[in-house]
Amino acid sequence: MTKSTGLFVLVLLISLWASAQKHPLSRSDSGIVVANLQKYDDLIARDDFRGASGALNDVAFVYWNNNHYEEAAKYYEQSLDLNMRVANENGIAMINNNLGMLYADLGRYEQSLDKFSKTLAARRASNEEVGIIAALVNMAVVLNNLERYEESVKRLSEALDLAREHYDKQQMRSVYGMLSETYEKMGDVERSLQYFELYKSFHEQIQREEIKGVNEQLEKERVQKQQLAAEKALKENELLKKQLELYQKNEELQQKDSINQSLYSSLSAQELELELLERDKQLSDLEAEAQHIENQKLEVQKNAYLTTLIIVVIAGVIIAILILINVRKTKQHNQVLEEKNRSIEEQRQELEVANHTKDRIFSVISHDLRSPISSLRGFFSYIDLFDVPDELRNALKGVESQLANSATLLENLLTWSRSQLEKAVPKKEEVAVAEIVEKNFRLLQEHATKKEIALSSSITNNDVLFSDPDTVDIVLRNLIQNALKFTPKGGSVAISYNHSPEEDCVIVKDTGVGMKPEKVASLFDISTNRSSVGTDKEKGSGLGLILCKELIEKVGGVIEVSSEPEVGTEFKLRFQN
Repeated sequence: MTKSTGLFVLVLLISLWASAQKHPLSRSDSGIVVANLQKYDDLIARDDFRGASGALNDVAFVYWNNNHYEEAAKYYEQSLDLNMRVANENGIAMINNNLGMLYADLGRYEQSLDKFSKTLAARRASNEEVGIIAALVNMAVVLNNLERYEESVKRLSEALDLAREHYDKQQMRSVYGMLSETYEKMGDVERSLQYFELYKSFHEQIQREEIKGVNEQLEKERVQKQQLAAEKALKENELLKKQLELYQKNEELQQKDSINQSLYSSLSAQELELELLERDKQLSDLEAEAQHIENQKLEVQKNAYLTTLIIVVIAGVIIAILILINVRKTKQHNQVLEEKNRSIEEQRQELEVANHTKDRIFSVISHDLRSPISSLRGFFSYIDLFDVPDELRNALKGVESQLANSATLLENLLTWSRSQLEKAVPKKEEVAVAEIVEKNFRLLQEHATKKEIALSSSITNNDVLFSDPDTVDIVLRNLIQNALKFTPKGGSVAISYNHSPEEDCVIVKDTGVGMKPEKVASLFDISTNRSSVGTDKEKGSGLGLILCKELIEKVGGVIEVSSEPEVGTEFKLRFQN
C-alpha cells in the first residue's frame, strides 16, 4: 500500500512537470493542422467566415494542447477578427476567454486582464451567471499576479454572491480558495484563515458526495456480481439436471428388455464413440461458460479494488496538502498573535508607569496649589482681631471673597480632573446624610453668617442612602455653596430628605433669585453654561454644577433642578434603592 502510494505521487509529479513543457506536434496533430488550414482557405474563398473561424479554432486548440502558446494565441486572434466581422457574440466571448488564459500562461497579465474583462462584459450582456462567475474568478487570478489585491477581492466578492444565490458548491469552493490566497498575499492572515476554513469545509463536503457516488457505483457493481453468481448457479443447476436426465436415461436403457439389450449391444463402436464425443462437447461448453463467468467476476473485483485504491491515494494526498497548508497558516497566525500580545504587554507596562507618574504629579500639584490658599484664608480669618482702616478692611474682604471663590474653583477642578483620570468603579456603601450635611454647614457657616442666610436641615441620624460617601459630600457642598451664592441677605437654605421603596431623595432648596427656563436648560452643558455673579458680587467658574451632574451620574444617581425667578431654586438628588 505504501509503495503504491509513493509510486502514484511520483507519477503525478512527473505528469505535472511534463504538462508544462512545450511538446513537438505529433504526426496526427500535424495532419489536423494542415487539414484545417486548407479548410480555412476554402471557406474564406466562399466567404464562410463562421466556418473559417471554426477551422482556426481547431488549429489553435492543437497548438495550445501541446503548449505552443504563442502560435495558439496567433490563430485565436485571427479567429476573433472573423467572429467580430459576423457579430458572433458567443464566439467572441469564448475566444476572448481562451486568449485571457493563454496570455496569463505567457505572463502577459495586462493583455490577459483585458481579454477577461471583455469576456465578463459579454457574459453580463447575455446574463450567463456561470460564465460571469468564471470570468470574475479568472480576472481575480490575473489581478493577484499584478498585485492589485483590492480589485481582486472586489471581483471575488461579486462571484461569491452569485455562487451563493444558486448554492453552487463547486464555484463557492473555488472562490473561497481564491479569497484565502488573496488575503494571504495581502498579509491579512486572519481573513485568509477564515476563508481557508470555508474552502476546506466545502472541499470535504464535495469530496464526501463524490465518495458517496463511488460507493453507489460499487454497490451497483456488487449487485451485478450477485446477479452473475445467480446466473452461474442457475446454469450449474441446469447442468446437473441434464446430467440427472442422462443418468435416468442410462437407467432406463439398462432396464430395457432383452430385445433392446441385443439391439443396443449390436450398435457399432463408431456410434458409441460419437455419443461419447457429443457428451464431452456439452461438458466442455458448460465448463467454458462457467470459466467465462468466473473471469468476469474477477475483472469486476479487480476494477473495484483499483478504483478504491486511486480514491484513497488521492484523498491522502489532498489531506496531507491541506494539513501542511493549515499548519503553515496556523504558525503564521500564532506569530502575529505573539507579536500583538508582546506589543500589548509593552503598552500596558508603559501605561502603568504613566499612571504612576500621573498620580505623583497630581498629588504634588494638589498639595502645592492648596497650601498657599489655605495659608491665606487662615490669615484673613484673623483680620478682624486687628485695628485696620475701613477702606483696607473692605478691600481685604474683596480679596478674601476672591480667595474663597478660587479655593472653591480649585477644589472643583481637582475633583473633576481626578474623576476624569481615575476610571475606577465608585465604592458604594451606606451614607449617613446628616453627618455630611452638618460637616458642610460648619465649613460654610461663616459665609452664611456674613450674608445673614439661615441654614437648616430636617435630616435625622436615621436617614441613610446607598452611594459613594465622597461623591455625596462633594455634590452637597457645591449645591449648598451655589445656594448661598445666589440667595440674598435674609434668605434661607434648607436641606430635606425623602425616602420611598424605589428611591432616596436629598433636596437642597433656597429662597434665592431663581432662574429662567432657558438658563435651567443650559445649566449642565459645559459648552453653553456661563457663570453668573452672586447676590454679594461673588464670582464663579460655572464648573460646580457640571461636576455635580457628572459625579452623581457616575454613582448611578440623577440630579434634577426646578427654579422660578425671584422665588428660589430646588435641586433634587435621586438615588435608586
